[in-house]
Order: sequence, then structure tokens, then C-alpha cells
Amino acid sequence: MGDQNAVKSKGKAKLKLDNATDAAKFQEIREQYRLASNHVSEYIYNNSFELSVLNIHKKLYQDLRQYFGLKSQLASSAIKTTIARYKTVQTQL
Repeated sequence: MGDQNAVKSKGKAKLKLDNATDAAKFQEIREQYRLASNHVSEYIYNNSFELSVLNIHKKLYQDLRQYFGLKSQLASSAIKTTIARYKTVQTQL
């Protein structure tokens, strides 16, 4: 029926990978990014909603690299994206 190596992300894009190994690797990276983002969110929640990219980067960057196995750009992205989401919520309150 569907292509086993195609990955959908909440209807926004469809990525076709060449083989099952690449698809599995992508899914694992995506899951680690999600877990890292949740870790950043938990830190923000537990630290009085501090939203300084620099301060949070100093505190969490190495953890994201070490514990979640993220490459540099993904670790930084998890921090910046999570902070941006909190800032968006703040403007709506």
C-alpha cells in the first residue's frame, strides 16, 4: 500500500528515503530531537520560565549532545525552537 521508507511529519512534508536503514536512522534522530526538546521544556518549566537562549544553551547544550546524541545544529535547534514556542505562548496570555 504505502512506501515503507516514506516519513510523514504531521502533514507538513513527506520525506522519501532510499532504504529502510536510512528511514530507521531518521526516525531515531527525530525521536532523540523530540526527547531533547522535552528536556529543554522541562528545564524551562522548573526554572521560573527563564527564556534566555544564552543561559539555557550554557546549561543544557552539552547534555543534549551527550545524552541524546544530537549533532551541534540539532542541539542548538532544540533549545531555540523550544524557547520560541514558550515566547509565543507568553505573547498570547
